[in-house]
Amino acid sequence: MAFFDQVLTNFGTLIEVLKDQRREFLRMFEALYTKALIDHCTTSKNHPKANGLAEQIVQIIKHDLQKYVI
Repeated sequence: MAFFDQVLTNFGTLIEVLKDQRREFLRMFEALYTKALIDHCTTSKNHPKANGLAEQIVQIIKHDLQKYVI
């Protein structure tokens, strides 16, 4: 949770999260949603639009993180 505390401190709280039905990080993220009062919605499995949005966000985050990694 320290990572999420750092993210929330630096970037603020999210208003809403759109997630798929995969369960890999469910427990960790459920705690975050509760702690940060974030609404979350679930898409159907393998929803193409959600998958495309997720991939775009991953690429943006990778690009931004490369600025900070030596």
